[in-house]
Amino acid sequence: MRNHHSFLPVRPRRVAALLLSILLVLSLLLSAVFILVEQHHDCEGEHCKICAAVGQTVVFLKAEGDAVLKPSLAALAICASSRRVPNHPDVYTVVYSPVSLKVKLSD
Repeated sequence: MRNHHSFLPVRPRRVAALLLSILLVLSLLLSAVFILVEQHHDCEGEHCKICAAVGQTVVFLKAEGDAVLKPSLAALAICASSRRVPNHPDVYTVVYSPVSLKVKLSD
């Protein structure tokens, strides 16, 4: 079933969402790697370009961590906890019958 309000069919939208998610994760990981690699660089002093870039990267990671990672981790935790519902024999299961489905059984 397609949503009539969207401009893209379902498959390309999922692919686009997946690609954007991968790009976001890569940007966060590569930013962290940049900070780790440049942690012990030869600093030029007060006007060091590498120190300025590391500072901007730290600000980026803090902003993205607050805006993206925390809600994503909360959503994953909710999904993981909802799938752990135990299957008890006491749980009421819905049994569909022709009467409940209002099926007319005429020959």
